Amino acid sequence: MNNIPLTITLIDDDLVFAELLKFQIEDGSDDKVLVYNTGNGFLNDFEGKPDLIILDYYLPDTNGPELLKKIKTINEFIPVVILSGQKDLERAIEIFKYGIEDYIVKDEHTLSMLINTIRKIRESKDIKQQYEYLNDYYKRNNTPSKEILGNCEAIKRVVDLVEKTSKSELCVNISGETGTGKELVAKLIHYNSPQRSNNSFIIVNLANLTNDQFKEICFGKASEDFKKSSSIIGQFEKAQNGTILIKGLENCDSQIQLELIKMLESGEFYQVNSGRAIKFNSHIITYTKESLQTLVTNKVIKETLYFKISGVPIKMPPLRERGDADIMLIARKLTEDICKSKMIPNYEFSDDAIQKIIEYNYPGNISELKQIINNAILFTKTDKIEGVAINPIPNNIQAEVLLKEKTLDEYVNQIVQHYMDKYDRDIPTVADKLQIGKSTIYKMIQQGRIK
Repeated sequence: MNNIPLTITLIDDDLVFAELLKFQIEDGSDDKVLVYNTGNGFLNDFEGKPDLIILDYYLPDTNGPELLKKIKTINEFIPVVILSGQKDLERAIEIFKYGIEDYIVKDEHTLSMLINTIRKIRESKDIKQQYEYLNDYYKRNNTPSKEILGNCEAIKRVVDLVEKTSKSELCVNISGETGTGKELVAKLIHYNSPQRSNNSFIIVNLANLTNDQFKEICFGKASEDFKKSSSIIGQFEKAQNGTILIKGLENCDSQIQLELIKMLESGEFYQVNSGRAIKFNSHIITYTKESLQTLVTNKVIKETLYFKISGVPIKMPPLRERGDADIMLIARKLTEDICKSKMIPNYEFSDDAIQKIIEYNYPGNISELKQIINNAILFTKTDKIEGVAINPIPNNIQAEVLLKEKTLDEYVNQIVQHYMDKYDRDIPTVADKLQIGKSTIYKMIQQGRIK
């Protein structure tokens, strides 16, 4: 698996440079490089499948950032490397915001830097293949009763419904607050289905989409140039014979709801541009904060759509209502998992820590508990987590933390900065409150991580 061949697309209007680079990359490897000299020429053939795209910043018909946005709209996961003839730090910083893999200046080091990036992509693909193997293992070896932790009556009902609905073709609506485990339940229904588990589990978010965006994303889009095979496969087609998890119904346009009703009544949908009819055959699971019954009562969704997708309701209980035993069971499992991922010994909890954990109300539910445990482990220097290390996320940053994805370092920076502001940059006090060394805070200031 160390020599996995890659499919690479190179877009550069310098024909000589492009062909030379193609030769140098392919020489001595099994990689295949496809060259395009214009952005539109590439887009006409683009199916969202290359392992890597190498993109010149300046092209005769577009520029790197504009083409990059279109690429990421079609497939946000494709790694893209930008080539530029200029060393411009501000430009490089700006374009990294679009999620590029690397920004490489065209000079005598271009090839060596590209080869290094290609090596990283190859390793990433290797890891992905290993993940897919493990994911297959997960399908075969995980059951709802193992994955959904807890012994309260509400959770026992959830486990029972997951086991029943995984063997059924009835639509399912999973409702509950943020962080209660709705997506986990949807995956368990799919992966424990004897009919569906060997096919795709696809998630679509319908919130705030226009009708045209919905059709392109969900129904797919054929190229306007019918001589070329460059269709975008829709999410509903990808989910054929598998499961489709629909999110965002609370903010779903009424026209999109009509499109869904039409599809569910006819059992088929039509690809944009081609008009090709595609049979719809997926297990439908919806994921909402309020129940579908509440949404239809409040006229958020159409009654006809409600009758088509209501099926079996599964209500996820908030963590604060599950009892002390469930909270500590989950806290200990989260601690064990985090410690395993960091390859460090597991931690126990002091009585004071347990008391703080079970007394908190967890507006962010399990997601918030996980972050609290993560931070406690980070700042614990002994073999036991003490109460002083259990610091619920302050209310003024709670919403941001729960809604925005960040790295662990970014979360730590935010929390330490909060305490620095709260205690007027009194470093000894902040160190004592967070149970970390003063030198750690000084180092964070020196590195520019906090002020």
